[in-house]
Amino acid sequence: MKGYIFSYAYRWVVAFSVAVGCCIPASIWAKVSQEEIDEQVHKVAQIKKGELRFSRQVIRDLCRFLEHEKAKTKDWSFKVFESRTTGLPFRIFRVPSLKNFVIQSRSSDSYVGKGCHKIVRKAILYGSKPRLIVVCDCDKTAKIELKALKQLGRASGLVPFLGYVERKKGKSYSLFFDYYSSGSLSRMLRAREKFTSRQVLKISKDMTRGLMAMHKKNLVHRDLHWGNLLLRPTKDGLYEAAITDFGKTEHYKKVGDGSPHGAKTRHPPEALLQSFKKLDRFAVDVYALGCTFYQLIWRENHPWAFVYNAYDKKRYGRRDCLRRFRKIVNLYDSTRDSLILPLLKKKRSGEKLSSFEDFKCLTFRMLDYQPKRRPKLEEVFKQLDTLAPEL
Repeated sequence: MKGYIFSYAYRWVVAFSVAVGCCIPASIWAKVSQEEIDEQVHKVAQIKKGELRFSRQVIRDLCRFLEHEKAKTKDWSFKVFESRTTGLPFRIFRVPSLKNFVIQSRSSDSYVGKGCHKIVRKAILYGSKPRLIVVCDCDKTAKIELKALKQLGRASGLVPFLGYVERKKGKSYSLFFDYYSSGSLSRMLRAREKFTSRQVLKISKDMTRGLMAMHKKNLVHRDLHWGNLLLRPTKDGLYEAAITDFGKTEHYKKVGDGSPHGAKTRHPPEALLQSFKKLDRFAVDVYALGCTFYQLIWRENHPWAFVYNAYDKKRYGRRDCLRRFRKIVNLYDSTRDSLILPLLKKKRSGEKLSSFEDFKCLTFRMLDYQPKRRPKLEEVFKQLDTLAPEL
């Protein structure tokens, strides 16, 4: 008997929900014309094609809901529409800084990647020209990242920052960035993507430009590696590169005696002999950039990449640190002799080196185990500009 009553009540609930659902479009059409909705459906469907898979009916329901909200919205304060309240398979943000809506899907094909205390997903920035962006949901590092992004603005060579919203009373944030369709440099190299010499020089120039913009603001990245470098193709067959993930970015004077953060393959050799407080943080960033250039050219880590880890420095002891530093010096010298010395001999004999060969020599200067011998970023960019002025 109880089961029959429950079944009967359930049918009434479903019937009522369907009736309400059928009434909603009528109230929307009273404010927004069907032509406007159809136009937006076409635009969003084009953006989603091949990226986020949803039926045209779902997209139509989404556009109806958003056009209705847009028509009645007067105060552009932050608001989140969860899927349980809208009945749509999306989380929708009303973003004050963008004066628009951001549509975030929770499906598996929207997933881009994750980092330390953050998850990145694809989303759609709604409007007259809808386009793909990414939403980075982060907690612990969000305030550091926001502080750096506000100082940097929309500098060239850095991933364009579109805005943010605060959630859970400041415990969590959603940051909005431009979408880079090719993903990270690490993903492309692991997929055995082959770059031409012009593409390598263009990517390197963009990265240098971005890091230079940070150093001009006296900010150091402290976590520069191939996973934090995003790429997207350009119309001329090259790639546009941008630095991302500013969760460990700090003013160079405020870093203090903290160890070099990020991937241990990017920890500079001088950290073995000096206290962390005395490290030249700008030179550390140049070294990390040189490591990425090495990977772009030779498609592998430099031979001394795993000799030591700065986080374990206290465990090594003074004698062990010296031994490891000598090993780095020997590996650097032997690698330089095999890869760069023939090029230097060629140059001394009067032959002209190609732009790519000059770039190889520059990379080894950036990887020098003596930080004072490494070139400044301005010098690196100037040389890259000389090698490829048209890029």
